[in-house]
Amino acid sequence: MATNTISKSESSKYDVSNGTTTIYTGASVIKGVYVNTAIATDTVILGDDTTNLIVLPVGLVAGTMINLPDVFCATSIKLTRSTTATGDITVFYAIDRD
Repeated sequence: MATNTISKSESSKYDVSNGTTTIYTGASVIKGVYVNTAIATDTVILGDDTTNLIVLPVGLVAGTMINLPDVFCATSIKLTRSTTATGDITVFYAIDRD
């Protein structure tokens, strides 16, 4: 994201049992994660094309809100589940307004 640009806030809900998903393609900033349905069986990972940035552990209960410092993703935001993770989360992020 360029310096001094106005960002547009977005949020997207995901069933993590569906496996790897691209949440957004392009530079972006993860702002937070809300757990709609408990994370069970295995971890859930958020990152970009090359780096795992956030690991959500097994046992996060429904109703958990994780506010994050701005976590910059250079290329995209991707959700990856470890093997058999289940649960449902909402990811909050910001993008360039272009």
